[in-house]
Amino acid sequence: MLLILITNTVFSAEYFISPQGSDWNNGESKDDPFKSFKQAFGDMDAGDTLWLMDGNYSEENENGVLRDVGSYGETLEYSSSIPSGISRSKPTTVKAINPGKVRIHKVKSLPKDHGTPLYIGRSNRKDQFIHIEGIIFEGGGSLSNSSNIIIKKSGFNGSFGIGDSSHYKGNTYNLIEDVWIWTKNKRIAAANYRSHYNIWRRVIIKVEGCDFPGCNDGPGGKQDPSVGFTVYDSHNVSVQNVIVIDRQLDKAISYGDFATAQHTDGDASYLPKDVSGEDYYLANNEWLGCMSVNSVDSAFSSEADNVVHNKNILHVKDFVAIHPENGGLSIGNTPYNHKKNSYFILENISLFLSPKNKKNGIYISPELDDVITLNNILITDTKTGISAPSKPSYVNITASEKPLHKYTYCGKKCTSINPFKTKPVSVRYPLKIEKNSKLYKAGLNKKNIGATILYQYGANGLIYGDKKYNQLSKAPLWPWPYEDLILKEFCKKSDNGICDKNKKDLRGNPYTITSYIWESLNNKMPARLY
Repeated sequence: MLLILITNTVFSAEYFISPQGSDWNNGESKDDPFKSFKQAFGDMDAGDTLWLMDGNYSEENENGVLRDVGSYGETLEYSSSIPSGISRSKPTTVKAINPGKVRIHKVKSLPKDHGTPLYIGRSNRKDQFIHIEGIIFEGGGSLSNSSNIIIKKSGFNGSFGIGDSSHYKGNTYNLIEDVWIWTKNKRIAAANYRSHYNIWRRVIIKVEGCDFPGCNDGPGGKQDPSVGFTVYDSHNVSVQNVIVIDRQLDKAISYGDFATAQHTDGDASYLPKDVSGEDYYLANNEWLGCMSVNSVDSAFSSEADNVVHNKNILHVKDFVAIHPENGGLSIGNTPYNHKKNSYFILENISLFLSPKNKKNGIYISPELDDVITLNNILITDTKTGISAPSKPSYVNITASEKPLHKYTYCGKKCTSINPFKTKPVSVRYPLKIEKNSKLYKAGLNKKNIGATILYQYGANGLIYGDKKYNQLSKAPLWPWPYEDLILKEFCKKSDNGICDKNKKDLRGNPYTITSYIWESLNNKMPARLY
């Protein structure tokens, strides 16, 4: 008896593309690569892989970019959008053979921002199950209508965001991992806009500021402030080990390296009838192991008009701010629909503020008197430690003219230890508390007072909702992944901060991202970090 077994196995094919290829080729090998994305994606099936050979890709070079039309439907001759994959296990993959050796350039023939080299999804089409890796995008990128998009080991010279205002379909379950973003003359460098269940993991952002007065102009002449990374009108977003470094303002309006805001009303008149503004209320957003490094602005700002009740609205844990000139963290307003069962949690935070600017360490809206939990926070070198109506516990505040604001009373075990002068010293490096010091395991549940950012949050490739997607792992965070490649890109047209060629680390060597951050308190980075 002959048995015929029928399966649903889906086979994936591999194709190749090169700036020097030809669309007369079959694209099936490095020796016979395609030239244009339009030809490649026309031949590929869902779930196939396209390998990008080294070089520069552009519409002008007859390769195209990764989008089908311009922002207003302008025709692109050689470009195409990436076809959706089949599932998480069978994504369509677009991957550089050699990470960092492939560049895709914006469309120069189109008006500014109309031809960014990566644009996924359209208002009438959701693109999903796509994996992008190892590519540098000259001109930024956007996920417009997307789901299950993974972008890894890639750089964006220009702003990058998940979500835009062209539709209300949403962008969900996307992962941005080991990505670097650098901008100039952009109000926002990176944004999670009206998009939910997304993860930003190990992203580093450098902002050169805006050198013209209209940089903050928005629709109708409205001016909006400048931010490094924002989570706006979004819920269930996990921001893990994200750094904003050396952010400049120039003529831009200040706000914060990190920002979160919510301004859409539940029954906003401009929304479609089948969309409720309540979909955009803040809830379950978290910042885990994040850093603001040498900013001329504040480190973190929040303002929410509306929130989801019975939820953790905002959770900031293991956060470091190194010398922000305009203050530390601000929970800047009370939501209009605020009730007593909405939670804002700030814990294990280390703020190293410049004493010359006399700014608040932490500011909390005076009406948020019983929804803020302040545990295990270290604040140094600031005028006012905490301005809040709630009672912080296990807080250490030093070098302040007013260790506690007039509205603030200590809940339990508040101290004023100088962490630089204890024996042994409590703080040598901004990313950890020294073992057996007075702040070591001195907090609630024997946690440290202050941040510890030594290990990676989440495991590689996990998306929102996966088991342990936001748990602290045992994988070392330092040295920072791909830091040599990142610095090479950051410093091509920048000479400030880490890119100042006249500055060396305390061993006399050029700075790396790792040494720049570890040595920011003027202590030589140890030979062994772990």
